[in-house]
Amino acid sequence: MAKRKRKQGQEEVLPVPAVPKRIQPLVETWAQEACEMYNVQLFDVIVSKGWLIRIYVDSEIGAAPGKGVEVVSCVNVSRYVEALLDEEEGVYEGYNIEVSSPGIERKLTKAKHYAMSVGKTARIIVKEAIEGETVFNGTIDKFEDNKIEVTTEKGSVSIPFGTVTKAKLTFQF
Repeated sequence: MAKRKRKQGQEEVLPVPAVPKRIQPLVETWAQEACEMYNVQLFDVIVSKGWLIRIYVDSEIGAAPGKGVEVVSCVNVSRYVEALLDEEEGVYEGYNIEVSSPGIERKLTKAKHYAMSVGKTARIIVKEAIEGETVFNGTIDKFEDNKIEVTTEKGSVSIPFGTVTKAKLTFQF
């Protein structure tokens, strides 16, 4: 959202400044600190044009199945990161921050997402066919050496991380 400035009885809309490259790693560091403090896992941080900062957190390691992240944890992470952003030089004061769960059918875009998803079911699409297939639906058995080991209805398959074009967890309702 652009800031408005009054100019001789008229409103002039000022452009939102670009997000400096240094902000993404700073927010990731601060979000990780907050997650450790409030006993939740950092899933992802996305800093978009327009100063929209999205932080995705998940329940703590070893949480009972179906126990998602609590709202109070999201609030605590948000307040921690906001306090540091407000003190940081060069941060646009009109930034927006959202802290939430990545959702039950979350996208898997980073290597750490696969490691965090061992034992869960996923749909993984690859660039080039592996054993004649480009789409794999199954359980993630392990993630090691940049390879995703998945058990499908047809058996086990090893998927190189670099060949994945799209992936997400799946949930049977």
